[in-house]
Amino acid sequence: MEPPLTSASASVQSLRQGGETTTVGEAIVQRSLPVGEGYGYYLRANTERVAAGGLQYAGPYGRYTVEAATDHGRSGFRASAAGGVAWVDDTVLLAQPIEQSFAVVKVDELEGVRVLQSNQDVGLTKHGRLPLPQVPSLNGVTISIDPLTVPIDVALETTSKTIATLPRTGVVVEFPAVRERSALVRLALPTGAVVPAGATVQIEGRSEVFPVGHDGEAYLTRLADRQSLIIRYNGARCRVLLELDQKGPAIADVGPLRCQPMTGAAATGGIR
Repeated sequence: MEPPLTSASASVQSLRQGGETTTVGEAIVQRSLPVGEGYGYYLRANTERVAAGGLQYAGPYGRYTVEAATDHGRSGFRASAAGGVAWVDDTVLLAQPIEQSFAVVKVDELEGVRVLQSNQDVGLTKHGRLPLPQVPSLNGVTISIDPLTVPIDVALETTSKTIATLPRTGVVVEFPAVRERSALVRLALPTGAVVPAGATVQIEGRSEVFPVGHDGEAYLTRLADRQSLIIRYNGARCRVLLELDQKGPAIADVGPLRCQPMTGAAATGGIR
C-alpha cells in the first residue's frame, strides 16, 4: 500500500489542424489521499483557459470533496460527502467509505494511541477504538501500535498483528492492555518504628520478594488496587493492607503504613 504522494508535471503539445499549428501547455500538481486521516488535492491548468482543482479530506467520520473548474469563462463547483458504518463484534462506528474490507482496532479504553496500517499512520484511538475502513482484502496486512503513545503504566501483550480479510467483511484487531502500577511504600512496625533495612516484603499470593531499604522504604511493582503485604524482619512477621486509588498515578507514594503482628503459626510459617 503506497503512502500519500505529492507530484507535479508539465507538458507541451503541438496540434496541427487546417494548416495551423496550436501549442498547448499544461501543468498538474496533485497529492493523493493517505490511508488514514488527512487530505489530498489536485490542480490542473493549461494555456487554453481551462483550469480545475479539488480538495479532498478524509476524516474520522467520512470523506469530503470540493471541486471547481473553469472552461473558457464558464465555471462550475461541486461538493460531496461520503461515509460508511462499521459494525463488527459489539462495536458500531461511523467511518470513511468502506470500499474493500475493514477492521476495528481495540486497545482497552485508551485514548490517543497511534495506530499504523502497513507502517502508515492511520489515526488515534478514541475510547480505545479506531475503525480502519481501507483494509485490502485477501492479503496479509500488518496492524501495529506505536508504543510511545501508550501510557507508561500500561503493558501490551503485543504491538503488532497481521490480519487477512475476505471482501466486504470486517475483523476486530484487539491489543490487550494491562495497567501495571508501582508504589514506593514506607513501612512501620507495630510499635511505630520504621521497618529496619534488610527486611523483606512479599505480596500475599505472590512469590516475589522485595527488599526494604533505609527509612522503611520498599519499591513494589505489578500492584493491584488492593493487596495484603507480609513483612519479615528479625525472625518475625507482620501484615499490612495496601490500597491504591484506581485513578492515582502510575507510581504511588504511600505511607507510612503500620503493620499488624502475625501470631501463632502465621508468624513463623511460609507465605501461601
